Amino acid sequence: MTREWKVYSSDGKTVKATTKRVEYNGEYMGSCSLTVTFESPVPINFEIGDYINYRLERFYLNVVAIVEEAMLEKRFKECLCV
Repeated sequence: MTREWKVYSSDGKTVKATTKRVEYNGEYMGSCSLTVTFESPVPINFEIGDYINYRLERFYLNVVAIVEEAMLEKRFKECLCV
């Protein structure tokens, strides 16, 4: 069984993306963080304040996503640090 996680808009009304790739980065100076990777045929409009629930904790997006366009595959990969 493969686990999936959803990223919600800041108001919780919209699912912006679903992913199967979440990496827990541990705790540093009292803050925990995740790296979340997405693949999509189009860019995803992530905004500061969007969030993901992981291991009974809510992680908020607080940096702008990095977008890489794969030249051959023409897919967008988004990596969020939340």
